[in-house]
Amino acid sequence: MTSNAQMDLTSRLKIVMRHATAIQDSLYDNIVLPKLGKDDYQTAYTEYVNELGGFDVRAFRKCIETIREQKNNDPQSFANWSEKFKYIGEYVNARNNFNEKAREINECDGTPSEKAAMWDTLDRQRTTAHNGVISLFNDMNKFATQNSIAMPYPTFEAFDKGNPNDRAHVADILMRHETLLETVNLILADEKTVESESEKSRQMTFSEQMSKAIEIYNSLVNNVTLTVEDLTTKPAMALS
Repeated sequence: MTSNAQMDLTSRLKIVMRHATAIQDSLYDNIVLPKLGKDDYQTAYTEYVNELGGFDVRAFRKCIETIREQKNNDPQSFANWSEKFKYIGEYVNARNNFNEKAREINECDGTPSEKAAMWDTLDRQRTTAHNGVISLFNDMNKFATQNSIAMPYPTFEAFDKGNPNDRAHVADILMRHETLLETVNLILADEKTVESESEKSRQMTFSEQMSKAIEIYNSLVNNVTLTVEDLTTKPAMALS
């Protein structure tokens, strides 16, 4: 990406972030400030949190600033975050593609089984990307807690990929803040200087992937040492 394009992205991020922050600050000023020191302060604060719609832009900005600090001192971690944010664009594309193709599928002359196969392909693509966004939101909250930052996606429990309400909530947050999240995705991708762990893994041969899996397993399990032979000649015993 050219320096001008990078500047355009950075400028866009500043504008979108400033706009979202101004809206959040206005909500706080109008709902919470008048109740400071009063008996109904907690009720007002709860109303404020509900009005945020599950997204704290100030916390999000602090998280992104902290992540971008890793660009030079921990480029591998930075690349891994860039990989996580790729699901933003993938979900938006899959969601839009699903909506655009829906009418085409319904109007095409294919058999019911052919149409079902097309629906299944579209839905799988959307579901995979949606799951990636849910993981990203959970990872961002965990990262925030580890770095003494408020959670950007306030919740009492991690978002559950199997819970329809959680899936709908995450999709709604993304839709309302799509420009901001997609801009961050593009900036992280542009600033990345090394491959993410996932990208490295995808380029490995099968034997290299097995060796890496064994290395990770042995680092997690005490008093057990696996070898490639364990997995190829007696996999059930090795993983029991």
